[in-house]
Amino acid sequence: MLDPRVWLLRPVLDTLNQLIGKNMATTAETVASIQALAVQVAKSRAEVVAKIQVLEDALAAANVVDQSIVDALTALKAEVQTSDDLIPDAPSA
Repeated sequence: MLDPRVWLLRPVLDTLNQLIGKNMATTAETVASIQALAVQVAKSRAEVVAKIQVLEDALAAANVVDQSIVDALTALKAEVQTSDDLIPDAPSA
């Protein structure tokens, strides 16, 4: 015979299991969203750094020495570095 305490607690246990399942799904979704943002930031940073390199190469090839261009590029690189410094690099394995 089924213990009456189990019968009385069954709805509570079912509700708790549902809440735990929802919380786990929410946690998994949150983790996935955070991981996707990290990938997006890394991709964006790589694209910016690549564009800066293309610009530096083009300026060097054109033998451009205009100080205002050099200053603007230096300021841009400083901003990129500031953004990069906001998030610590992943430890190397």
